[in-house]
Amino acid sequence: MWGDEVFTWTELHDPSLRHLLGAIARLGGGGMPLFSLTAWPWAHGFGFSDLSLRLYSSVAVCGAFLVLFAALRRRLGARAAFLGTSFGFCASLIVLDQNAEARGYGLYLLLAALATAQVLKVAETESWRPRDLFFLAVTQAGLVLGHPLGLLYAGLLLLALIAVDLSARQLRFRIYLACVAGWLALIPWIPALRASAAVGRPHGWIGVPSVGDLASSLSFWLFTGLYWQIPHLPSMALVAGWLAGVACVTLIVFASAVGLRDSPRTNRAVFFAGCALLLGPSLFFIVSHLTTPIFLPRYLLPSVAGVCLLGAAAADRFRFGKRSSVALGAVFLALPVATALLARPVGLNVTRVDELAAGRIVVCDSLKDFLVMTRYTTQPASPRFPLDVEVADTLPGADADVRLMVNYRREGYFAGHLADTQTLLGEPSFLFLGNSGAAWFRMRIAGDPHFTWKTLVRIDSSRSLIEVDRQP
Repeated sequence: MWGDEVFTWTELHDPSLRHLLGAIARLGGGGMPLFSLTAWPWAHGFGFSDLSLRLYSSVAVCGAFLVLFAALRRRLGARAAFLGTSFGFCASLIVLDQNAEARGYGLYLLLAALATAQVLKVAETESWRPRDLFFLAVTQAGLVLGHPLGLLYAGLLLLALIAVDLSARQLRFRIYLACVAGWLALIPWIPALRASAAVGRPHGWIGVPSVGDLASSLSFWLFTGLYWQIPHLPSMALVAGWLAGVACVTLIVFASAVGLRDSPRTNRAVFFAGCALLLGPSLFFIVSHLTTPIFLPRYLLPSVAGVCLLGAAAADRFRFGKRSSVALGAVFLALPVATALLARPVGLNVTRVDELAAGRIVVCDSLKDFLVMTRYTTQPASPRFPLDVEVADTLPGADADVRLMVNYRREGYFAGHLADTQTLLGEPSFLFLGNSGAAWFRMRIAGDPHFTWKTLVRIDSSRSLIEVDRQP
């Protein structure tokens, strides 16, 4: 597990679901209720191992696959539905990453798939039934309660509904109001969103995206897993991989648009919903520059559903034969296996740190290193994280980490591991897990004559274990 997964592991260990739901509303970590309501019973039923918690995500991703496949099969046939859905899921590195992480993004994708399927059902028929509007509101509510930024994708799906209606020269305001009614489910969670925003001030959680970030997202990270982690890959190969992804997206958009004007309402619903979801990166880019940065690949996960919809529509236009469909399907299904074989994960060697520390306190000013140490150390009393807001305010990103951990200590998590600066500096001796951005060490230890220190050993290319002694 990496740092954010350890947050999941820690929170789900809470013996009280009621306390957990109250805590995530105050922590400021952006946690949403539907994840806790479903993952907590899963963890307490199937265990807290890495595999168990990651399987929760995988089950949700598989559920999203089946929802989209079923929705497209009824409209475009099994062959086109399978090719489109398997292409979107198996070729996108975002899906493959979140399929294997113990976090809430698998659920986020599942909720987006359910909302998309219901939008297609309502959009393709001129008449509607009360239960259709009820399920439309429910799935919209699920999307906005599955992730704080689900509201933006809910808005894009509403835009698709309006586009379908305009193509038929009609407007159906009761349907649009049903969508908005679903969004109202977010109102009770507004204090939690405000708490998350407060933790990120003044520097924010993430940086403002560049034009390069936007350009990278326009490939929707298709095929990225096949080349991104290969060492010493020429830049031209990276550009070629990006161009292949962009070319595929462009091809399916234009292929699915062929003959659209004369197509039945069902095909137009698939096309407009797919295009609306593909607008996600551009919308997030604009919002990031107008308000606050929100541009991260995993936040854009629902856009993969747009790739699936347009991919299926394009496959329906091309009318692949049985042999070519089997061949394409086999290639798509092989992509996750190839991506896994090529992956080169890099992590902290906790076992080595434990051996060198031999039970002594290890201070980590990198929150990600601290979380990994907390999860895997065999010496539970060892890891410490300094709650030093003064130092953290000098380094964008670190201030949010410290304020977040102050909230975690207040709610009773990481007991004994979160220490005030004076408490740590009062220790006669401790070890420090250094890294390239160790601002706390530079400001509190390196220039203070009350301390002597020496580097014991390099743990890896970016980390060192430093022994610190306080002068009598």
